Amino acid sequence: MLTSLFSTSKVACILAISLSMEEEEDKLIWAYSKDGQYSLEVPPKIKNFIWRVCWQAIGVGKELK
Repeated sequence: MLTSLFSTSKVACILAISLSMEEEEDKLIWAYSKDGQYSLEVPPKIKNFIWRVCWQAIGVGKELK
């Protein structure tokens, strides 16, 4: 099945990945944070801008002319 989806070189790389023998449950981990949890911190000025756009409280397009 892999050969129908990927090139021969990619299939070789995929098959070279070793599988864990540990009987541990899988979990999602975000590698770019210290605790492994993903979080989205949006600066207040961006939140305000998004709110203003959603409520059409910011001049865009023809309203700026």
